[in-house]
Amino acid sequence: MGSAAGLPGNVFLKSSGTLKTRAVLALLDLAASEVEFMTKLRPELDIESPRCYFANYDRKSCRHALVLEDVVATKAAEFCQADQPLQRGEIEDVLTLLATCHGRFWNSHRFSGDLRWLKESKTPKSFVTDFDRFLLLGRTTVSGIAKYGDLVPPRVAAAKNDIMPALWRSLDFAASGPPTVLHGDCHLGNFYRTDTGRIGVLDWQICCVGSWTFDVSYLLAACLTIESRRTWERDLIAFYLDRLRVHGGEPPPFDKAFDAYRSGLMYPLAAWMFVLNRPPMQPDMQPRELSIELVRRISTAIDDLDVLNLLETGS
Repeated sequence: MGSAAGLPGNVFLKSSGTLKTRAVLALLDLAASEVEFMTKLRPELDIESPRCYFANYDRKSCRHALVLEDVVATKAAEFCQADQPLQRGEIEDVLTLLATCHGRFWNSHRFSGDLRWLKESKTPKSFVTDFDRFLLLGRTTVSGIAKYGDLVPPRVAAAKNDIMPALWRSLDFAASGPPTVLHGDCHLGNFYRTDTGRIGVLDWQICCVGSWTFDVSYLLAACLTIESRRTWERDLIAFYLDRLRVHGGEPPPFDKAFDAYRSGLMYPLAAWMFVLNRPPMQPDMQPRELSIELVRRISTAIDDLDVLNLLETGS
């Protein structure tokens, strides 16, 4: 019994305790996705992410529970904060983790077999479509840019009505590439540092099937300072492509990959402007200072890389 039977001394319980939380999780199919990932895919991946001892989701009540490894107890983990941007080695660690996952399922025949459930249940475009339909992502993003225009570059603020059309074009652009399994929510609030210096990834509830850019674009824009992203982004895209090749993927040529990275920056801006300008029914899920900082970083990346023009003209 107990530790003699290999049971952990500490665990972390993740559940949907309130009606408001259950409603949002159910509308976007978030809890079900994480339960499916943890029970069916996590055991296949050699990555720094909590082990799962039990997970279940009840579709009738929309309640769920995951019993997870307590990484604070097992690895003295510290959770990343907005004022602690990732350093070069740390961002490479996360890119390697993503490449491990992406490479494992790159353009897999399993998406028409045992992983059909994931491809049919959630892609980036289907997720964003539901986000917009049920929670008014587009309206909240546009009104948020009008309200918090001082946080974004003037060119982006002036183009607030072009943000959602550009987002839809970016999702269509991404859908043309090879599909793989994605984390879907690569921001600092979902990362932790272990006692050995590794960066681990939490919260797989937006796990979906789509283009690698949905993860990598989000990661670089959200988790680096503006200056670090400007200095390192080309080298980091090259690093990711190399790691992807090592782990079984078939990366595109660098120039094509860099344009794909640029195009993937629209969703993170909409997502974090929504969090910052959340409607009254939306749970307060992130610290305000994190939302403000990520809106600044991501909108600056969109301006630096001329993303709106890329999605309008293709160059």
